[in-house]
Amino acid sequence: MANQPTGIVIRFSNDINNWQNGTPIDAGTGVAVVIPTGADLLLQMFFSQGATAEGTKLDYTHITTVYVALQSTGSPHNGTIYWSKSINNAAINNACTFANWQAGSDQQLSLAIPSALNAFQAPQGSQNYWLVIYGFTDDATPRQIVFCATQVQVKDSGLPIGVPTLPQTFKVGNKISLVCADGKTRDVSFSQMGNGRWTLDIQQAGYNGAGQATYSLYCSDGLFRDLQVISVQGVWTLDIGQNGHS
Repeated sequence: MANQPTGIVIRFSNDINNWQNGTPIDAGTGVAVVIPTGADLLLQMFFSQGATAEGTKLDYTHITTVYVALQSTGSPHNGTIYWSKSINNAAINNACTFANWQAGSDQQLSLAIPSALNAFQAPQGSQNYWLVIYGFTDDATPRQIVFCATQVQVKDSGLPIGVPTLPQTFKVGNKISLVCADGKTRDVSFSQMGNGRWTLDIQQAGYNGAGQATYSLYCSDGLFRDLQVISVQGVWTLDIGQNGHS
């Protein structure tokens, strides 16, 4: 019996010292990375500091989390995020050798992007988006390190996109974290006032940490509208984008 497809494997390496000029080449195809919408993806990555080799491989000992995002701009702090996933330190194989990664027998970083997360409507049949990969150190004040920020071709695969549902309760945890224009992250949560009323609370003191540039909510007119935290006369407040988008 023939093997059933389990998703599209994308394998690439990159020199983080040259991330702004690097264009990852898919080791399986020999050409620049192409991402089809609506498909299950498996990203297998190897990063180095210098030309990719065993002696230059990146040491993840003090990297707490690596974030991989497909978005409309090359900055971790701006643009529309089409999907984003993280890899924590425990899931990183720091012992992986470059030779084993090249052979496909071992992975330094492996990340599955399920079709449900990758199912979005591309504005055109084929368009360049940005694949942005960055991480944070375990310093007392975490430092951000950019591993890769490069344009990749995203193709409309023709796979079906499910219609978003509107459940009675939409649970996202006890806060949402938004990266603001000053590069700081601020948390938005509900807090209870003394009279028993609940109100929206926005943390005014930003911090260095992961967050999204925007959150998009599906509205009753069938369009998405973006939430972001903006500064109004020195006070950070929640803004609702009035122009809907698909």
